[in-house]
Amino acid sequence: MRGAVRPYATLTLLTGSPQTLLQAAGDLGRLSAPTVSGRLVFDCVSRVLFLSEDSGFSAERQRLVPDEVPTAGALTLGVASGRSARRTERSDRDITMS
Repeated sequence: MRGAVRPYATLTLLTGSPQTLLQAAGDLGRLSAPTVSGRLVFDCVSRVLFLSEDSGFSAERQRLVPDEVPTAGALTLGVASGRSARRTERSDRDITMS
């Protein structure tokens, strides 16, 4: 969705389900290079709130880190990306891994 947002408008930022978020985390977790020596993960804190800290977020972590590769990371407040001439793009509920 792009364009102007009217004042007091309601936006749906996430239309997925906990199952689709967990599936995406598993897909990302399987994408590691064969000789990787470490992993850095940035996960949006709103995913924790959406999945629930007790069960869903633990399941997401297990899917993101399916092996013994040393991993560090942080929960973030959204992701700012690329800057166009007029605005900075911002997305929410993302996972970034390197």
